Amino acid sequence: MKNIPIAYQTFIYIIGLVLALFLLIYAASQSIIPNVYFRQSQEKMNQTFEELNDELIKAVDFNSIQNEYNEYILRSPYDIKVYNLKGEALFENISRLSPSILINLNEGYIDDLYYDGYISYLVRIERFDQYIYKTEVPLDGLYQTISTTNDVLTIVFIISFVLAIFFSFLISKITTNPIKKLKIMSESHNNLLELNRKDEIGQLSKAIDRLRRNLKSTITKLEQELEREKKQDKLVKLLIANVSHEFQTPLAIMSGAIETLDDNKNISIDNKNKYFDMINLEIKRLEKLTKDILKLSKIQITDEEVDHFKINDFFESIVNNIKLIHKDEKIILDLEKSNPYILFNRNRFKQVLINILTNSIKHKKNGKIAIKSFTNDSKVQIEVSNEVDNLFEKDLPHLFDAFYKKSSNGNGLGLAIVKSILEKQKVKFGFRLEKNILIFYMDLEVKN
Repeated sequence: MKNIPIAYQTFIYIIGLVLALFLLIYAASQSIIPNVYFRQSQEKMNQTFEELNDELIKAVDFNSIQNEYNEYILRSPYDIKVYNLKGEALFENISRLSPSILINLNEGYIDDLYYDGYISYLVRIERFDQYIYKTEVPLDGLYQTISTTNDVLTIVFIISFVLAIFFSFLISKITTNPIKKLKIMSESHNNLLELNRKDEIGQLSKAIDRLRRNLKSTITKLEQELEREKKQDKLVKLLIANVSHEFQTPLAIMSGAIETLDDNKNISIDNKNKYFDMINLEIKRLEKLTKDILKLSKIQITDEEVDHFKINDFFESIVNNIKLIHKDEKIILDLEKSNPYILFNRNRFKQVLINILTNSIKHKKNGKIAIKSFTNDSKVQIEVSNEVDNLFEKDLPHLFDAFYKKSSNGNGLGLAIVKSILEKQKVKFGFRLEKNILIFYMDLEVKN
């Protein structure tokens, strides 16, 4: 977003204020003033009716009533018509009130506006005792006053607008000039930024100068601590991220074994012992995994102990454990019969395989998961393949990113852990997509 200069901001604020005040006063002249005028006029007419009614009810006959009426009209500002309850005029030869007016007078009074082609009038009809009173007040004076007020407001607004432009740029110049000077001084890297001012701008320049001096010493300290903080921060983040993820699989294996034992009451002693051994093995793995999580967080800092073990036996053990959780999954092992020894940390490699297979199960479209091995001189290549849907070449570089997910399954950390382990061991690995088949591959070092 483009920065707006203070001069323009000040201009907008002042003009906005002037416009708001003008609109407020204009609204008052168009609405509030007429309403107040109408209310006051209605109150005066009501008071006049009451006074005239008091005079008329004191009279004893029609002549005295007419005399009282004539005397009151001479001193009254209003031309008042008097009717009986039937709507007939008493003192003038004028038309009677319409039946609709008489019906509406049940509520006490009627207020109305009408225009005779030349002038607008405010009309009030009100009933007191045995008489009905009617009078009209012309509104031409009110509208002329409003028109004059609007003309004055327009002139005042124009003058205020011109003054607002002048003062907004004057204020902005007084405010921004020292700030611009301070900016130029700061960009020139002078040792002293203080301006010779006693106001808030001068205090700001002193504060900035103190800040710059303190910043130099702080940067030096931060640079010294940065590397250590980076390592510690990485350990903490990895620890938090890995704990929940890495505990799920062994707990699920134990749960599957216990469920199998519970569902099969007639299971043989040998099979029962087999499951008990599996549970004990996973318990020990959990105990070691607790310690290994801290080690895993230090992958980028420390070196892990390298084991050597037969890859075929190891794969069969992992696949059997996985099938305890996912009984209906079809995982096919197609490994070379040479069954070579590989050089890798055993627990780290187990984490790699479990994460890869778990990821394949979660995201495969349907069908089987195939695991193949190819031995070549001092390397053995492992491939884990499965059919996928809605995956493209552009997605492949991101599959190992932490928290990157193509679906709602998982937390997006499994493949990030795989990447961290394999990179530390300097193993060549990755994904490739052949039509709709996703293939994970890694080249492992073989023990001679």
